[in-house]
Amino acid sequence: MKRIWLFAGAVAAALTPPLPQGARTTRMQAQNTKQDDPRRRKTPELFDEVKGPGITLRQKPEVMAPAGGWPQLKAAVHNGADAVYFGLSTFSARARATNFDPGAELDEVIAYLRENEVKGYVALNTLAFDKELDEIERLLRRCSEAGVDAVIVQDVGVMALAREVAPELPIHASTQQSISSADGAEFARERGATRVVVGRELSTQEIASVARGTSAEVEAFVHGALCISWSGQCLSSEAWGGRSANRGQCAQACRLPYAVVVDGSREEGLQYALSPGDLCGLDDVPALIQAGVSCFKIEGRLKDERYVAATTRAYREAIDAVWDHSTEDETVTRSDLRQVFARGQDSERDGLTPGFLRGPKHQSLVVGNAPRHRGVLAGRVVEVYPKKQGLELVVEPSAAIELKRGDGVVIDCGPDHAQDEVGGALYDVAPLNDGLVRLTFGRDVASKPWLSEGALLWRTSDSTVDAKLKRLASSSSVKRTSVDVAVSVRDGLLTVQLTDGQHSVVEDLVVEPPATQPLTSATIVKAVGSLGDTPWRLGGVSVDIQGDWWCYAGDIKQARRRAVESLKKLRAPQQRSASQNYGAARQKRNEAGADGGLNDEDLLEVEAVTPRVSVLVRDPEQVIAVCAFASHSDLVDEVVLDFLEMTNYQASIDVVRESGLRAVVAAPRITLPGERGLDGLIALKPDALLARSPGQLQSLNRGHGGVEIRGDFSLNAANAVSFAAYADEGLERLTPAHDLSGSAIASLARNLSPQRRMKLEPVLHQHLPIFHSSHCLYARYLSKGNSYADCGHVCERHKIHLQDENGQDHLVLADLGCRNTVFNAQAQSGADTLADWLEEGIARYRIEFVDENGESVRNVLGAYSDLFAARGRAPEPLWSLLSGVEDSNGNAQGASVGSLRSEKERKAGKGRKTTGQRRSHKVVVRRGNDATPRRKKAKTR
Repeated sequence: MKRIWLFAGAVAAALTPPLPQGARTTRMQAQNTKQDDPRRRKTPELFDEVKGPGITLRQKPEVMAPAGGWPQLKAAVHNGADAVYFGLSTFSARARATNFDPGAELDEVIAYLRENEVKGYVALNTLAFDKELDEIERLLRRCSEAGVDAVIVQDVGVMALAREVAPELPIHASTQQSISSADGAEFARERGATRVVVGRELSTQEIASVARGTSAEVEAFVHGALCISWSGQCLSSEAWGGRSANRGQCAQACRLPYAVVVDGSREEGLQYALSPGDLCGLDDVPALIQAGVSCFKIEGRLKDERYVAATTRAYREAIDAVWDHSTEDETVTRSDLRQVFARGQDSERDGLTPGFLRGPKHQSLVVGNAPRHRGVLAGRVVEVYPKKQGLELVVEPSAAIELKRGDGVVIDCGPDHAQDEVGGALYDVAPLNDGLVRLTFGRDVASKPWLSEGALLWRTSDSTVDAKLKRLASSSSVKRTSVDVAVSVRDGLLTVQLTDGQHSVVEDLVVEPPATQPLTSATIVKAVGSLGDTPWRLGGVSVDIQGDWWCYAGDIKQARRRAVESLKKLRAPQQRSASQNYGAARQKRNEAGADGGLNDEDLLEVEAVTPRVSVLVRDPEQVIAVCAFASHSDLVDEVVLDFLEMTNYQASIDVVRESGLRAVVAAPRITLPGERGLDGLIALKPDALLARSPGQLQSLNRGHGGVEIRGDFSLNAANAVSFAAYADEGLERLTPAHDLSGSAIASLARNLSPQRRMKLEPVLHQHLPIFHSSHCLYARYLSKGNSYADCGHVCERHKIHLQDENGQDHLVLADLGCRNTVFNAQAQSGADTLADWLEEGIARYRIEFVDENGESVRNVLGAYSDLFAARGRAPEPLWSLLSGVEDSNGNAQGASVGSLRSEKERKAGKGRKTTGQRRSHKVVVRRGNDATPRRKKAKTR
């Protein structure tokens, strides 16, 4: 099969694909909304249509492959990767991968890659705490000295440290920075990044907009697992297990089953509502090139070498086909890719999806049947024959699928049974009449009561494909560098010269007059051979013989081997000089703790400030409740408005100001190209604006009408250096990352100067935003739509909760940009650490509400007021109150310390099994709160 693309036609098709077939018939039929329809509350004037190509690339885009260990690294090189990315033993976002030791093994890796003309990028892409910055400094020096081509970084503090420690070491801004716009890319570039990795939620046209607006290179994911949450914005592992995804310890809570609860009524059955299929951008390669993508990145540092070989070869050939107009046969087919890893499929969708590359497709992104690899649809069960030991099935096989002994299969009985599926290796395959096949399993495979006729059969492994991919992984068919060989024989010397275009080496060999037959050109060419086991291909061979001479053919081979070794040494990685400023991390921390020139009188004034609280609310009823509370308490001095729709803002701002409080508006967590929501919020003339992404800060730095700017937790400031970097951007306040425990926040305060400490605003009470996603659950389950233009705006009239296996209901809310946030059912409180925070001089706090009613808002604020009056020393009454606060469905979900749990509890969570190894997560419940929340009896649909 050949892959032939007509460039312009393929781009047009990729950018404007047909609607997906077989979309699920949903419970509610949505209607298109006209421009003048008052229900079109998503304020279309805040959205511009994104059009136009990206930039013209001057060189072929890189194929970047993942390497979790040596087998994967070699598979990537053997199959044409231009670059590989890998982690070291620490500070890698894939802590469960094998990874590489930063000592001698790193030198070996870079030497191997350099020999094969492949770049090596090290992922230092986790958040770092203050106590870890010294180790980060050592690793940065080590990467520079080893000749690493770039480091991939999330933490802006680490970026600042890298520029200080290793100024010649390139920095790539990780996708964990949630880069969603040209402003986000420019923010990273101005802080040293030469390349930015855009979020997987961007379409090709949005990626093109980013490429047009930045001088940094643009890298995009094209294949692999899709996280339901924006990278860098997922806190589910943090909330439920003390293991932060921003610290490389993702527990994959998105792959758990949930029941969908609509307006208090539980839908029948379970859904893997947050588990999307895997990204496959093969058909979008032309559009991505036209968009200006410099690097095509393959996800999968936890995958094996077969996966790496298959995906690397597929994208190598796809890019070559477009760039070089080649029509070579495909080595790896889409079926091979599905067979090696695909999930989230059904009878109509194969588990490989373009994701968001063609825009949001809420009806097809998440099928919801199962969270794990399913492979290729192999057929449908016709009859089931349980046996005392083993199982037999009669199956109607799918077209073009030939099942054979040794293949692995699994039987799909729906999401309710996805955790206990029937499957295994086939013991025997026997053809029957009418095209049917009898499958026999081994004794270890037993039938289940729910196994029935009509179930789909999936082939999870194919011995033929496995063998093919193992061959690809273990043997190199890619020879990048052409080496010319010139041999001259004269005056008693045979000289072998190797030239690769950049380097030239010479080896001499003494020859003697012949006793019988002299050397010939054919003899010499045969002895030179094919350069042996090297990554180079033999170019031209020239032989010049002056006179009659003789030597052993083996001596010529030895001379060629010595020349090869000399050329390898010349091509070895060159060490990069690191800064001689040892102790740069300590210096950066000291700078963050410097008082900025405050005199003693100023310091006394700063440290004497009375604690005050900002209250973030999400509906007008809560606004009224906060203002009523503030009328008899001076604890609260401002209200932060974080509403679903623009229509509620102005009236609520007026109410807040009439109450003598400051009115702050919160920006969405993410801003995509073409979204002008910030302009609309600034036009309201609030007292301050809460910015939630680096791109928003970059945009606001160009002008914000005099509005005071604050930074939220989503900026991920986790250490004093990153905090100072953001605070010095002109932020009046900054909320630290939720990856910090309560004691770590206290430690952060100690490491900040008094002036910067006054900008520190931890969240004292909240429902942790565990997922933040561009996939809209409202559109998926309550409409047939894929955007605000055709979803019917069902989020304005209904509320969705996701009920987990512990019976807890997690509220889902849509923001101004139609992105969904899933909030943890349990509120979390810093009541137990408030005394320590006050002791460290933290003077600003935030309390957040989600769907609590007005009475609950007033009661909770009153309890915190009492706690502040006691300087945080008597939290028991507060915990008692929080245990009974009801959500919008009338259920009390309890409360916990959540992400503020102690370091000891966090360490205990690090070793817990991921969702791939267990069935459910465990909720940490604080102080006497029943692990089974008090709830009303739910209706079932």
